[in-house]
Amino acid sequence: MRPARPHCGVGAGRLGAVTRVAAHLWALAPLGILIYVILADRLSANPIEDVTRRLGRDALLMLTISLAVTPLVWLLERVAAHRGRGPARARQRLASALRPLRRTFGLYAFFYASLHLFVFAVIDFGLDPGLLVDAALKKRYAFVGSTAFVILMLLAVTSTRGWVRRLGPTWRKLHRLVYVAAGLVVLHNLWAAKALTTGRLAWAALIAGLLLVRIPMWVAAGHRSAGPKTTAASQPAQSQSGAGLSYDCQNSSADSGRP
Repeated sequence: MRPARPHCGVGAGRLGAVTRVAAHLWALAPLGILIYVILADRLSANPIEDVTRRLGRDALLMLTISLAVTPLVWLLERVAAHRGRGPARARQRLASALRPLRRTFGLYAFFYASLHLFVFAVIDFGLDPGLLVDAALKKRYAFVGSTAFVILMLLAVTSTRGWVRRLGPTWRKLHRLVYVAAGLVVLHNLWAAKALTTGRLAWAALIAGLLLVRIPMWVAAGHRSAGPKTTAASQPAQSQSGAGLSYDCQNSSADSGRP
């Protein structure tokens, strides 16, 4: 007999809607600020460089938030597993509402990275093939940045439910390339600077921490998979994050399974 799904009530649906709206507003805020700064003529003496730098910073911010979602959801689910039914359900609803935001902010990271590349390649370099190839080959920050952009573009294109079905188990392996992209973005941010600043080093440390924190998550997942097997009738329904909790009312098939 299949275990019954917990009721996904109105509260869970409203929480998911609120988090989605808040996420879009948060992600679009930097673009609104940039438009205001341009219209108010508050850019620096080198406006093209200023816009390029701002868009690159926004892309880095969105990628960082995307990487932070999974550890936060994992922590909420672990805490919920050791608390009473009421607090556990509340934390599970919050985790279910937050989980889809991983994909949302990942797509916004690609969006801002696309604008960043557009300003660099089209407005600054005039889409001159010779200048662009020369920059990609001779400037290491441009090379790693371009490589990171290609990876983010590949992940964005294959983030839909259709691609999840087409790729099957390969989809999860493919989307682990986000960790490679994150490392390349850190190098791009450091090498593009004329001088290393505390802010750039802090970004590098933060992303490194978000990658390293996944190690205990993978270890815990390995222990669960190596544990004694149970039948479907005796095993409670689990969310696709593998935390051994209840059915995920808000989970998206295009967003699940990627640590």
